[in-house]
Amino acid sequence: MSRIYFDYNASAPVREAAIETMIECCRNLYGNPSSLHSFGQQAKQMVDRARCQVAQLIQAPPSQIIFTSSGTEANNLAIRGALGNHPDRKQLLTCRSEHSSVLRVFEALESEGYEVGYLPLDSKGLVQPEALAKQLSSDTALVSIMLANNETGVIQPIADLIEMIHSYGALLHVDSVQALGKMVVDVTELGADLMSFSGHKIGAPKGIGALYVRIGCRLTPLLRGGGQEARRRAGTENVPGIAALGRVCAILRHTMDSEIAAMARTRQLFEERITDLFPQAVINGRDTRRIPNTCNISFPGCESDTLLLKLDMAGFAVSAGASCSAGSGEASHVLKAMGLPRQLLYSALRFSWGSNTTAEEVEQLIKALQQLVTID
Repeated sequence: MSRIYFDYNASAPVREAAIETMIECCRNLYGNPSSLHSFGQQAKQMVDRARCQVAQLIQAPPSQIIFTSSGTEANNLAIRGALGNHPDRKQLLTCRSEHSSVLRVFEALESEGYEVGYLPLDSKGLVQPEALAKQLSSDTALVSIMLANNETGVIQPIADLIEMIHSYGALLHVDSVQALGKMVVDVTELGADLMSFSGHKIGAPKGIGALYVRIGCRLTPLLRGGGQEARRRAGTENVPGIAALGRVCAILRHTMDSEIAAMARTRQLFEERITDLFPQAVINGRDTRRIPNTCNISFPGCESDTLLLKLDMAGFAVSAGASCSAGSGEASHVLKAMGLPRQLLYSALRFSWGSNTTAEEVEQLIKALQQLVTID
């Protein structure tokens, strides 16, 4: 039985160019980038090249890119590392729809004496400026808001919020893990102070991430040791992973427009077919701006986990929410934050795809859903 993958938001297939780059590095660039001899300097040159490639994709100075082991580490480093900019401030703001690598950090900081406020979402999954204005104060140190939600694909209006946040002197951290490669991410235009990224969501390998830190924003390292990454992240660099991430970012500079268009066509086809066949199904976040590769659908009367397992047995990989929360039996915290009723909470599945997903694969998925979904 052939299997078809519709869970790109959990992890995308590694691109052939990234695999080639990793193999080349493992074979030829095995020196430590901190070593002064030629072997080490060759590895350092590859790291520097990749740093430029990542920076160019997001319109940032290369010196402001820090390589990490993952998006999770980048989020932890951004939030905890930036608190030293306002040591006397104790209020932090975020949303309950954030990724667990953000929410768990805020929970820990709350236990350490910080006051954490949660910004409400409207029914579309958006933070409204009025809601932000009610909670911001002169005691706010940092606000963390995800750019594109990993479960619904909803894009937050960061540009509409940043001026207000900065007017209080607070910093803004943006988790951009799901946004990169699926929309234009321009750090200058968005104005965020810190932005997190992850390689394995865009076709680089697992185990590599990056953090953008605005010039002038101080960062206290989480890891102590050597002076790597301009003394902001200790540890010998993962040269093959870094090089692969850089290679993918270089490719996206030239292909992203066409890839986004291809993913948007897939979404249009999929959602049109779903609407025609299942008029009672609800596409969550549909009436607002979303990244083009994500569709979160509630099938009233169906149970998410049961339908997911049936689809897997039929050869289709989908998700009932964030992969880090799989198997918990809990309804999506994102959909809860949007205020969805119980019948939609426990019947939701996330479908996500890439630019190489075909119309034939979509039709095969639709046929499987026709056989498996029964809406009361």
